[in-house]
Amino acid sequence: MLSHSLFDMDFSDIDDMTGKVIHDFRPDICFIFNNSFYDLSQVVDCPIIIYEVDSPRYFANKDNIRKHPDRYLYFIIQEDSRKTLKEDYGVSENQIFYVPFFSEIYADETEKPTTNISFIGSLFTSRDTEMFQSFIQESPSREEWKMMKKCFDELKKIHR
Repeated sequence: MLSHSLFDMDFSDIDDMTGKVIHDFRPDICFIFNNSFYDLSQVVDCPIIIYEVDSPRYFANKDNIRKHPDRYLYFIIQEDSRKTLKEDYGVSENQIFYVPFFSEIYADETEKPTTNISFIGSLFTSRDTEMFQSFIQESPSREEWKMMKKCFDELKKIHR
């Protein structure tokens, strides 16, 4: 089972065979989501785009980005990430591009909300998703509020 803590896992050095195959392929551009792949900065001569999926805080191989921030282009899906890239990674403004999601989903104004939380995405786990079910109902119990407060406190630690 994968856990949320693996999202910013660093990749080891690229092995010779994989590096050679990618180099010989000679890509025109590389898209790497959350930088979750080997460091290609010394393997390819093309632009490398790090496409934000969650947040720059969850990027893999953070040290590689900090060493050579100008080697990459950064596609962000939320404007808050611009500040994080500049402050945490030393990225220049001209390397950052806001690219909203490639879908056009709009709320149906005629629908009345039935829950106090709406979430689209994964819960970063393959099981135990039912534990949030009663919390997103209209009346979470005191125990559920405490559990969610612990979750939010952990998120605050990550985003400091």
